[in-house]
Amino acid sequence: MTLQAPFPSEQPAPPIGRIRAAARRFVRGLAADELLEHVGRIESLVAAPPAPEASRAVIVGLAGLAPFDPARDLIFTGGEGPAVRLTAFDRRGRVLQRVELAAP
Repeated sequence: MTLQAPFPSEQPAPPIGRIRAAARRFVRGLAADELLEHVGRIESLVAAPPAPEASRAVIVGLAGLAPFDPARDLIFTGGEGPAVRLTAFDRRGRVLQRVELAAP
């Protein structure tokens, strides 16, 4: 499911709790749809400048339940796009599922 919502750069980043909760819901959704075993990696785009708090929120939210390399898969867009976009790819790079969290 993809929800399109702009995240203007003049607005603050989404609260850390919302990022963590969104990541957890995403992984639970993958498991419920029986897709988790097919996930090769999860990419997270965060519409904010790089911040350790946001990095930890995504990592904790995913809880090690899916392949995730923060150096490669955690991308900060500096305020462009949705607040958070999580995308699960299979091992061949095809999109399995994508969700977006709108700005608060």
